[in-house]
Amino acid sequence: GMGCPSASYASFYELFTAPTVDLSGQEFLLTFNPTSGGYDVSAVSGRWDPNFTNALPPMSDDSLSGPQNLGFTIPVPGIGTTGAIDICSNGYIWMIAGSSTVTDYSPTVAELLRQPARLAPVWQDLYPPGGGNVYFDALGTHAMVTFDSIQELSYATNLNTFQVQFWPNGDIVIAYQTVAITSGNLLAGFSPGTAALDPGAIDLTNQ
Repeated sequence: GMGCPSASYASFYELFTAPTVDLSGQEFLLTFNPTSGGYDVSAVSGRWDPNFTNALPPMSDDSLSGPQNLGFTIPVPGIGTTGAIDICSNGYIWMIAGSSTVTDYSPTVAELLRQPARLAPVWQDLYPPGGGNVYFDALGTHAMVTFDSIQELSYATNLNTFQVQFWPNGDIVIAYQTVAITSGNLLAGFSPGTAALDPGAIDLTNQ
């Protein structure tokens, strides 16, 4: 998505075919735009927060950890608001806690656009039992989900570290340290799950 124009759409995504994934070291700011009802997406830097300390109970393969309370309420484009999320071990977040029990490890654009509201920083077949930890920290000023050194399934040396920060004004920061994926597809993006109402969903690959 680097170099793409900043524009407000309810849904946006990029589908990567491994091993061509260029997310390592990149950071993005999603700014809620109440006029358009979507996000303005821009590249930023220096937003990684190393102060994650609250490791969740060990996550099994293809599992959910939630609900996790943010400590405040934020807008969700196309949906309304949320104060709690569910975290999937496969690198995505259900924006409304309890909205889905799906833990799918094989990403498709159709599922992103039609299932409940989801933020997917690294939707792929990740495997927390292989090492590392998933953290959720509600700090008052902001809340954050951190995947720290989580391996790709069947590839013990492919370790993935990334973070999603939620801010009370509706901003979201996605900060990637290392994304190492060797097999299959990886999907990154956001959708409120209202494809029929969002014909302008943006594929960042084509921008």
